[in-house]
Amino acid sequence: MTASTYADPKPQPAGVVSPEAGVALRVPLAELARYFACSAVAFGVDVGLYTVLLKLAGWDYAVAAAVGFTAGLVVVYALSVRLVFRTRRLAAARPEFTVFAAIGAGGLLLTQAVLWRLVDGLGADPVVARVMTAGVVFIVNFTLRKLMLFSRERSTGAVHV
Repeated sequence: MTASTYADPKPQPAGVVSPEAGVALRVPLAELARYFACSAVAFGVDVGLYTVLLKLAGWDYAVAAAVGFTAGLVVVYALSVRLVFRTRRLAAARPEFTVFAAIGAGGLLLTQAVLWRLVDGLGADPVVARVMTAGVVFIVNFTLRKLMLFSRERSTGAVHV
């Protein structure tokens, strides 16, 4: 993609969208769709491992949840860098994964906070609240990861894969 994909170089009258603007919108939507698919796979790994550790291995639910979450995080990172995002700000995988994981941990904290507010504060059904929370956290995680890790950095350039 060229820089023109991300910025419309020609001013347009109000209400008119240039072809370049359409391409700029399709790229994030395509990434969002791929990220959603990768997240669904990672969620399956998370819940699947959680269930196996809980039901078959007899682990404590909190420990099983932490292990499942970590496995899902590794899966979504691996799939994201291979299948979702074409531009990477950081060339080294270790610091990139650290930021990626920190965003995921922040998403987990956001999940807990929103669930607490919806369920305990507003009396919402816990399952409905969890589904609503998942949508919000998915968008927050995608946006932060896209902006912080997988977009062009104006000052130093980015690694293109």
